[in-house]
Parts: sequence; C-alpha cells; structure tokens
Amino acid sequence: MKTWFTMDEMTNEQDEAVQSDISITGIHFQYYLVCHRKLWLYSHNIRFESEHENVHIGRFLHKDRYKREKKEITIPGAMAVDFIRTSDGLELCEIKKSKRLEPAHKLQMMFYLSYLKERGVSARGTIVYPLMNRREPVTLDEDGIMRVNSVKTEIAKIVTNELPPPVRMKSCRKCAYEDFCFGDAA
Repeated sequence: MKTWFTMDEMTNEQDEAVQSDISITGIHFQYYLVCHRKLWLYSHNIRFESEHENVHIGRFLHKDRYKREKKEITIPGAMAVDFIRTSDGLELCEIKKSKRLEPAHKLQMMFYLSYLKERGVSARGTIVYPLMNRREPVTLDEDGIMRVNSVKTEIAKIVTNELPPPVRMKSCRKCAYEDFCFGDAA
C-alpha cells in the first residue's frame, strides 16, 4: 500500500520508503527531464505512446538498424536497453531518433550504468543517433552517481504527489500526451 505525501511533508525516511514502493525505470529518468506531468501520467499507467507517430519512427529505427546486435535486453522493473555489445567489455547502447533530448538520454543511460554498478557489474554506455550517424559515449562518475540518486528522490516525490499542471513547452508539439494536457487548445 502506497502512502501519499505532499512535497513539503517528505522527510528523508519517507523518501526512502516511497522510493522502495516505486519501481523507477530508465524511462522515468528520461521523462523527469522532459516533463514532470508526463512522468506522473506514465507512472500512473496513463500511457499514449503506443499510437504516437514518433514512437512508431523509433520502433522502425530500432528494428531497421543494428540488425546484427542482440536487441532489447530487459531487466524487469529497471531497464530495457536497445542493444548491448560485449567485444571490449559490456557496452549498453540506446538508439535515439534525434539529439533534441540528449540530456534526458544521458540521464537515462547514467541510471542504467548506476543500476548495474550497484550490482557489481561494470559497463559503459553509448547513445546512438542513427539518423545523424553519431554515437555519444556516456560515463558514470561520482557526480553522475550523486545526480542519479538525487533524481530518484525527485521522481519519487513527483509521482507520489498530485498530478502536476500542464505547462506548455516546445517539446509539447511532438508529445503523445499533448491532447490529454491541452485538449482543444493543442
């Protein structure tokens, strides 16, 4: 049974209890930087991505590119990595359509690397942008670990509070949740 708190009522002890009740995944980290409302909706199983055009493009890229790679490596409740390479140590790779949300992509990868490091697995990460023919390495240092832990706490606070109000941003135009948030005003 989840306990609901307002952000002002949260204490460190409650932070830990709330975090243990919430299964935080890589997509939560990405949505944290993109939109807190989208994060809240996704966390409460209100999902519109499956029918959205940009998601279809992403799925096509995922299937069409890197055909020789072992794809969709899943650790239930934590991550679903697009593909891995093991030729020179463990490398996690995420395929992304564009660099527009690069900070969110990197935070998501840092979460994956942190998750594995906590379990004694050493890995490196790469964000792959096939339409741009670019690869961006992602490393996890002490600052990155602190950032991941801080964001975990913030995610727990967001998803246990009330639904955040919609805030119009540039990214809303390409968001699967736009009609839900803005209705006829979209």
